[in-house]
Amino acid sequence: MTVPGRLTIYAAALLVALSLLAVVMPHLALLTFIGDAALLALAVFDALLLRRTAVEVHPIPPARMVANEPCDIGYRAVNTSRHTLCFLLRQTWPTEIRCAEEKLSVTLRSGEQTDLLFNIIPAQRGPTELPIAQGAMQLALPWARRLFPLPPMPPQTVFPATDGIRKYEILRRHRALAQVGVHRLRLVGAGREFEQLRDYGPDDEYRNINWKATARRGKLVATTYQTERSQDVILCIDSSRMMGTPAGDKTALDYAVDAAVVLAHASSRQQDRVGLILFSETLQTALKPATGARAVADVVRRLAAARSTPVYPSFGLLGEALRSRFKRRSMVFLFTDLNDPQLVSNMRDNLLPAARRHFLTIISLRDALIDRVAAGAPENSRGLYQVLAANALTQERQQTLAQLRYAGAHVLQAHADSLSMAVINRYLEIKARQQL
Repeated sequence: MTVPGRLTIYAAALLVALSLLAVVMPHLALLTFIGDAALLALAVFDALLLRRTAVEVHPIPPARMVANEPCDIGYRAVNTSRHTLCFLLRQTWPTEIRCAEEKLSVTLRSGEQTDLLFNIIPAQRGPTELPIAQGAMQLALPWARRLFPLPPMPPQTVFPATDGIRKYEILRRHRALAQVGVHRLRLVGAGREFEQLRDYGPDDEYRNINWKATARRGKLVATTYQTERSQDVILCIDSSRMMGTPAGDKTALDYAVDAAVVLAHASSRQQDRVGLILFSETLQTALKPATGARAVADVVRRLAAARSTPVYPSFGLLGEALRSRFKRRSMVFLFTDLNDPQLVSNMRDNLLPAARRHFLTIISLRDALIDRVAAGAPENSRGLYQVLAANALTQERQQTLAQLRYAGAHVLQAHADSLSMAVINRYLEIKARQQL
């Protein structure tokens, strides 16, 4: 579509003013007529020239979009005409993408190409599609402007935030994981897998003497063991309505996904196999445990598309999946919400009997607001009722957790800002104590 350019609009406004003056000054009528004819001729000539002018535009998608991490996205423009022109780009952004700019412009000489890039920050993980951008071009003297839609940007997937993994890796290399709350635990017990043979020392247990190696070497030799590797870690993510509850600037599901991503990475570092179950009222994803970077990448890709749905979770379906699909004893980490007593009762009746084969840890966010109100002092009568209500909710939650523990489940609660490290600590504790 071709529309009048900026010069055409200014000239038309001037001619309108001259036309009004011609009413009282007739000698201006001829000047106005000549100006109208010249303006029409220039605009038509410029419009016809623009129709013969071509600009090739190609999308430049980002290599990878990660939540809350900046990246560049835009278009490459190539001037294939013989004229110098100005190319303008306008892009509207959905609510889940933050960007300070909506328009970019550049002057292109004949045969020249350039990249017009927006620096964006995706605020929400999951699949996203950008609206079709609008392009405009005009010649050096903008008597006319040609508008046209640009090629659509390919659909993108925003992956969960990886800053937790990077921080974990940096501190792990520098043996400083305690700075983020990860504790090194002393191995309890003898371990299960052979590590090495060494000379028997005064602190070694008598049962660790390797008598065959002792007979060969003619001196006491002890066998040392390490914690078992290649164990199965299954991440179970509840994506039902309660997980869509806001928790600060994110939802409970977002924090669960972030913690699950870090746990999958840490488990892979320990050479354990990682699996995934994503469920609500139906079983959405069931990945069998696998090891290596490719398995972790597959888990992250599936978690990137996890969205909360307004339905109740089916813990019976989860229990059946654990019983039928994962027959080897595994560490099962269930990320869910424990604020609904009815759902907790359903979990206790349907999930726990089916999950007795595995070592089940139920992970839930603590409500920081309720904890703060319950621990505070009331300032007035209304504040007193709020404190009493918060204490009642806290006691009800403690009773719920006690029922789950009595039924055989292990429960972990943590605030949103410390959830990932709390989960890593629990995983390392299970490994160190050989509870699996």
